[in-house]
Amino acid sequence: MQVYTRLLLQKFLPLFHALPDNLQAKATSYHSEVISLLDYEIIVARHATDMASKQLATSVFLHHHAWLGTATFTDDARNRIENAPLMEKVYSPQQ
Repeated sequence: MQVYTRLLLQKFLPLFHALPDNLQAKATSYHSEVISLLDYEIIVARHATDMASKQLATSVFLHHHAWLGTATFTDDARNRIENAPLMEKVYSPQQ
């Protein structure tokens, strides 16, 4: 949607120059403000994607942690799962 809106604004830009001076200033100001809002829209989309990926990673970790906690493994098997190469990164504290 952001790209489409930006394309429409580019098509309207030549029409702004045909306006009287008092309206041309307002139209240019509105154009700049819309471009600024479109840039913020991209930033918001990136933050939303980042947050969604963190939520997904957290839910996978919690699911694994709950599974490991409720499973009837021996202590040795539980330690082996927790110390597996992939799980070392999951269960170790972040630096």
